[in-house]
Amino acid sequence: MLLCGGADLHGDGAVYRVESGTSARIWRDPWLPNPNHGFVTSDPLPGHEEATVNQLFVPGENRWDYDILVDLFSEEERGQILKIPLSSYGRSDRIYWVHDNKGFYSVRSGYKRLMQEFFQEYPNTMDSFWRTIWNLKIPAKVRNFLWRASQLVLPTADHLRAKRVDIDKLCPVCLQHDESVLHSLVHCTLARRVWDTLGINSSPSLADSFKDWLNIVLSNNKEVRELIGMTCWAIWTNRNEVVWQSRSYTVMKVIANSKGFLHQWREVHQPAATPSRIPKPLDFAKWYPPADGSLKINTDAAIFENQGGAGFGLVIRDSRGSFVAAKIIPVRGITDPLIAEALGVREALSWLKVRFPAVQIIEMDSLLVYNALQKYEVDNSYFGLLIEECRFLALDMPNVKFSWVRRSANQVAHTLAKAASSFHDTIEWSNYSPLFISNVLLADLSNE
Repeated sequence: MLLCGGADLHGDGAVYRVESGTSARIWRDPWLPNPNHGFVTSDPLPGHEEATVNQLFVPGENRWDYDILVDLFSEEERGQILKIPLSSYGRSDRIYWVHDNKGFYSVRSGYKRLMQEFFQEYPNTMDSFWRTIWNLKIPAKVRNFLWRASQLVLPTADHLRAKRVDIDKLCPVCLQHDESVLHSLVHCTLARRVWDTLGINSSPSLADSFKDWLNIVLSNNKEVRELIGMTCWAIWTNRNEVVWQSRSYTVMKVIANSKGFLHQWREVHQPAATPSRIPKPLDFAKWYPPADGSLKINTDAAIFENQGGAGFGLVIRDSRGSFVAAKIIPVRGITDPLIAEALGVREALSWLKVRFPAVQIIEMDSLLVYNALQKYEVDNSYFGLLIEECRFLALDMPNVKFSWVRRSANQVAHTLAKAASSFHDTIEWSNYSPLFISNVLLADLSNE
């Protein structure tokens, strides 16, 4: 099965985004959020080889059954499973691409993944020739061109004829020799004149392949290396002009195109010098109560790397700044800060829907989560799933609005979130605040 764009479902990177858990099979399908391998490798439970992922949930709840995970999976796989935030609505599982932040496959992300795999498989190569190419400060399409030329996958006559394409074997530029990558970019009459003008050795005795020649001439200094890369591109562009437009550039025109394109690219991509500034201290933001007769909830999340989990802190206050309620929610396995912040907002909305539907403002200090809630962009990742569920929950509270503040104006929720590391279960306070946030509550009231 193929993911949209051509990614193989059973290959590396395309995995199920678990929602209902009824489609993804535990031991047959890729569903672990592992960028290197989405399949479970722990031995299947005899007689349950076709079991689906939802059988790992606590019945009737959107959370993992930790005891089952301990029994069936290795510690590493158990940790990966616990990182998956389960859906509150249990819609059908869907495929997403783990190598893209929004979960969508693209040629760009697929190519990037192939390059990562190549360099992992040939680390010694990465340390020399290929590293030199990929570190060149030239357009990405030119680096890609140099890589393709070195791999002999350009559509030269010899390559096309090997693919049974019936074309003339002669070079379309000089019409004297059989066309190959080495001939077209280095040994062709026009190419040699270009390299001679630039002082680059193009002698046929220097190398037997384009890759070997490029490896030798890229031993020059940084400026020359970048010019060589751009000139190869300009020579190939000239070759294509001959093939498709029946016109050829002069040697000086090829060199001018190479240098001009490189100069323009540098102008755009090299950061301009900025005048030094005297650093200004960050403004200390203050917490402000909601309008008269309204309630506001502040939410925050904290990650506990040593414990392998996270905690959410929620606090509701009225228009006088008086404490109404608070909640601490510890969660096991979630260690991604962005996922944790989005989960915290979802937990806040779920709590409000049941207990405090009159709350009108949900305030957070994660700008990424706040912006995602405002943009309504399609996102196929687990983060996108959580944002979508937050919006869906908010539909039942038409007066609720999302708000963003700096961390300094979110200290009560932050203190509650950090305190979650000391609790094993969810705990809630109403009317009377816990003692450990009293001073922070008072500090907020004094921020007039």
